[in-house]
Amino acid sequence: MGLLDGLFGGGEKKKVEGLVAKVKQAYAQPEVRQEAMESLFKLGTQEAFKGVLQRFTYVCQSLHWDGVEKKWLVDELAKTGEPVLGPLKDFIHHDDNVNLAVRALEKMVPEADAQATLISALTARAPDDYRKTGAKLELIDHLGTRPVSPELWKAVEPYLQDHSDDVRAKVLEVIEGWKHGEAGAAVAALLADDTLSARVHRQAAQTLCALGVKLSPAPTLPPAAAEDYAVDGDGQVVRKKPAK
Repeated sequence: MGLLDGLFGGGEKKKVEGLVAKVKQAYAQPEVRQEAMESLFKLGTQEAFKGVLQRFTYVCQSLHWDGVEKKWLVDELAKTGEPVLGPLKDFIHHDDNVNLAVRALEKMVPEADAQATLISALTARAPDDYRKTGAKLELIDHLGTRPVSPELWKAVEPYLQDHSDDVRAKVLEVIEGWKHGEAGAAVAALLADDTLSARVHRQAAQTLCALGVKLSPAPTLPPAAAEDYAVDGDGQVVRKKPAK
């Protein structure tokens, strides 16, 4: 019986489920996953596209084939275009492994559409959502590659209050890369929060030093930040000179 035989005779759901099961076999031969992905694209249904995206959710045994297969999938999604956009955007909004899905999206839609989707997907994962840390890190990282704008800063700023130090650190990294001096007050507020970790305090001080902003009132540095930084008379965080 051919692959598509009986597809529209009530067996479509089982066909998709069987192919998705093969796509998700991390220890199978590469040919098994590849043939399953190609078959899902041939089916061309929304459920088939949702299924093929599951290949982004894990790393298979061979890192070489993992990279080859995922690159193929990114390219195939981009080539397919409009029919796969719905499942792709839904994946970006709900899964925790969005990096390559975002790369595919960026090949398929205008920049304004891509940015709006990333902001929407990030906003869907609140700072107090501890289950989606990986996706938040990847989305903030992608947004950080774009030139800073009021819209981007509004989207990213709340994640300075994320439950995860990794996410807070990613936002600080993005602010520093943007050279976004207007973020100075929000970053300085982290220094005043004695519930935060030494890691966050040190990185907040580093970010303020890199931005070169003059703050009024001048911030008080917590002990972890004061090891390497000081506040000068202008309210600017500066790196301490090495002791002679």
